[in-house]
Amino acid sequence: MREGGIKPSVAHPPVFLVGSERSGTTLLRLMLDHHPQLAFQYESEYMVEYVGDNGELPDPQEVVGRLSTDRIFLSTGFSSDVSGGYLDMVNDWLDQKRQKDSKPMVGATIHKNFDRLPYLWPEAKYIHLIRDGRDVSRSCVAMGWYGNTYAACDHWVQALREWETLCETVPAGQRLEVRYEDLIVDPVATLTRICEFLEVPFSGAIFDYVDRSSYSTPDAKLVYQWVSKLTGRELNILEGKIGPLLSRSGYRLSGEPTVLLSDREIRRMYKRDTRGRRLFRLKRFGVRVVLLDYLSRRFGLERLQELVRLRMNDIEESHLK
Repeated sequence: MREGGIKPSVAHPPVFLVGSERSGTTLLRLMLDHHPQLAFQYESEYMVEYVGDNGELPDPQEVVGRLSTDRIFLSTGFSSDVSGGYLDMVNDWLDQKRQKDSKPMVGATIHKNFDRLPYLWPEAKYIHLIRDGRDVSRSCVAMGWYGNTYAACDHWVQALREWETLCETVPAGQRLEVRYEDLIVDPVATLTRICEFLEVPFSGAIFDYVDRSSYSTPDAKLVYQWVSKLTGRELNILEGKIGPLLSRSGYRLSGEPTVLLSDREIRRMYKRDTRGRRLFRLKRFGVRVVLLDYLSRRFGLERLQELVRLRMNDIEESHLK
């Protein structure tokens, strides 16, 4: 494993909240960010996106160039010092968050490629938030990211695989798995467990997020929504695909007959998924923006591509909760 390091101004190794998107990570991140000792940055996939699978670190100047139109990175307001190398730069990003909030500990949420994090921070701690894959798949479709739950569950499966990979290299004392369902049904007990893992006292200030965000207090109605919101056919097919993984993760199956699709039916499902995502994209961005995005990429029109990407960022921002 490549040697990592924490800048001297950071007294504690960072903490990373990892897991599939639509698993409740935004809610938990808001809670942790309101703890008096924790400064918790939102989605930070850009920190590991360009790190190689073998731990090879990218050129920091090249990464900064690629992030020039990245909506999430731009929203952070982070400055980037490329003079000390990639590791120093990403450590500095975290330290900017910590110093801004004037707190001793810092963390960040990462949904993709988080199995690469140990190459950068071998001493970091990890909280894996897992949610029932049937609810994650349903939610991904509702967001327009996928055209059907059969394809959307790949999103959940990939996050599980990355967590398993991370667990192979990270000592048990540096990682904790938390269920979204437990966080919603019994938030105090679950958050107390998380605080103990992070070696900080539990604080009621965690729940101040309700007054400072659009998120409300945990509602038990938010768990296991798949029971009422998935059709019987969707459920049969979904459990036929990820049933063993659901069981292995501690989730009970519905008990309904499962359906295993043929190769032809699987291809049809993914074609429908592609069509559904394209239609959503057209609805979200409009024909003109989508067409300009295609043409700029097809013909390598970098300046046009940059302008289109920034326009798409504005549209995405207008739809955020």
